[in-house]
Amino acid sequence: MATQQKNNTHIYIDANNLYQGVRHYFDWRLDYKKFYIFLTERYKTDKVYFFIGYLPEYKWLYWKLQKLGFQLVFKEITKDIHGDTKGNCDADMVLKIVRNYYENKMENVNIKAVLVTGDGDFASTIQFLKEKNALEIVLAPCPPLQTLPNSRVVKPMSFLIRKLNVDVEHLDIYKDIIKK
Repeated sequence: MATQQKNNTHIYIDANNLYQGVRHYFDWRLDYKKFYIFLTERYKTDKVYFFIGYLPEYKWLYWKLQKLGFQLVFKEITKDIHGDTKGNCDADMVLKIVRNYYENKMENVNIKAVLVTGDGDFASTIQFLKEKNALEIVLAPCPPLQTLPNSRVVKPMSFLIRKLNVDVEHLDIYKDIIKK
């Protein structure tokens, strides 16, 4: 008798890329409650991982995000020589994605991943998921291209992702659902 496989979707959010992308490129602010509801209803999951650097003064924010349902994965913050903070959660996010993929495979569960990022550092992970038929979609918190007032074109979503030929949706198309 063949073992029946279950399907499941996991959502992985690059919090800094989400925050900076929406803040920098769009003329609206993200409502995290609406965003969580949108993600969980659209992808039928409650596994929404939110990778974020930890600063003690933002405990109230972390509490609020956890109360909404996000599963926070913290990275210790470091400071550079200029005092600027750096969370750099990319490696932790990649490890969680690959670990979840293989652990679920061992349990005979097929997972699909939704990545919320426009960061080219995730291109090899996206390629891995594509090859394993485990990528649902990339939700980019930035436009594919943007022309600034001086006619200079900015490419906020990494070329490394754009060239992979995977499904990408830009969060701006959902602004009426997820904005404050």
